[in-house]
Amino acid sequence: MNDLKISINDKIIEFAKYIIWKYKEENISAIKLQKILFFIRYEEKKNKIDSKIFKDNYNFEAWVNGPVNSQTYIFFRPYFYEINDPEEYIPNNKYISEFRKYDKYIKKYVYENKWDLVKKSHKNLGWIEARRGLKKSEITLNKRKINEEKIT
Repeated sequence: MNDLKISINDKIIEFAKYIIWKYKEENISAIKLQKILFFIRYEEKKNKIDSKIFKDNYNFEAWVNGPVNSQTYIFFRPYFYEINDPEEYIPNNKYISEFRKYDKYIKKYVYENKWDLVKKSHKNLGWIEARRGLKKSEITLNKRKINEEKIT
């Protein structure tokens, strides 16, 4: 289990655990998880859903392969590169009924190819504006935060 102590909103971590655990047959990659999280936030905004998950942890950055919530990426790095056992990341039961409300949105993206999700995320105005001035595959150590108001 990942005992990494970082300052994060536990709810977004629990939500990511839920996605990995519930859709474990999809073998969700690090890239795919990040895109699903981003598109769930997109769906919340589009459908005017009051964000309980992203309220204190929006923090998406414009990485080369699309939006990334760096805190969830850091937390789950051992899962993707060392553990790779979804049973290690079972979500807290107290959140599961709340997270089930998002299943219709998760299903919209979880079965898509990760590279198709990357392409789709590259069309998002927030990602485009945050990457302005960088070459297509340029990696930068400067955080490029995506303006939540620009998610379209």
